[in-house]
Amino acid sequence: MFLDPRSELLDRARDILSPYEFTVLQLYAAGLSYEEISQRLGKTRKSVDSAVFKVKHKLRRRAREVA
Repeated sequence: MFLDPRSELLDRARDILSPYEFTVLQLYAAGLSYEEISQRLGKTRKSVDSAVFKVKHKLRRRAREVA
């Protein structure tokens, strides 16, 4: 039996991100632009930009902690 590494990564991300950050991550990973994400979620483009920045920061920090 093989585990899908993407689902395992998403589970780990879900544990360290806020629900909003996780939603933004999913939409960003699906290829949506900041503008498309902001429209879909009813948030400003700046809010989406900040969320993507926080997601990247948290995931990098977690990767350093694990390494």
